Amino acid sequence: MHSTEFNFDFESYTFSGPGYLRCSLPEEVKKEVQDAIGKIDRGEIETFDNRKNLAGHLQKETTFPITEKLNYLVTTLCAEYDNIFLGTHSVPLSHIHPDFLKEFTENGYTLKYVLRDLWINYGKKYDFNPPHNHTGSYSFVLWVKIPYKFEDEEKVYPYVKNSHPGIFQFVFPKANIPGCTGHVTVNSVEWDLILFPADLAHTVYPFYTSDEERISIAGNLYYEPVKKENK
Repeated sequence: MHSTEFNFDFESYTFSGPGYLRCSLPEEVKKEVQDAIGKIDRGEIETFDNRKNLAGHLQKETTFPITEKLNYLVTTLCAEYDNIFLGTHSVPLSHIHPDFLKEFTENGYTLKYVLRDLWINYGKKYDFNPPHNHTGSYSFVLWVKIPYKFEDEEKVYPYVKNSHPGIFQFVFPKANIPGCTGHVTVNSVEWDLILFPADLAHTVYPFYTSDEERISIAGNLYYEPVKKENK
């Protein structure tokens, strides 16, 4: 087994649109990410303000280093996503169509997944991410710290329909109903990671009951054609 390979479990979720994958971060990946955050906090890794490239209404969003084990995890999940959803109605048109995939294969190419964009979000009380999508083929979100309890947040705005304080939510058009949207709320759990098509719109609502930071890491992955080696 290659040194960066390891075993992990994940689940797939489908709704009226593209689905998503979810897994609890393996301990070796969690340690790697924690080490990188520690080095950033100590000034041992240089980061850059990334807010101009992102949609979030957050006071701090910076670049994050691409680490080996996290890279392995998310690129492997991309392959699993394709195995589960590619060629079904759940895959959006922006993804590689099976016919194009066949053409690549017939011409001696294979497709690999490349993690290019990676950043860390530090959200304070009242900060939020408006509905938006990402570039690339796939995106992921890793929750590092959720400093509040959702039941406490619910007490702040208990009667608001379809939008609740502190939640992560997918937003997509309802099939055959022009102008209407559907909502799928995803429970944010520390050290859980979700992977989904990059053009799937999502939003993160503000929180109100904690003065600590909400921390998450996000990234975008791209298809890249690679010429197969002749054996």
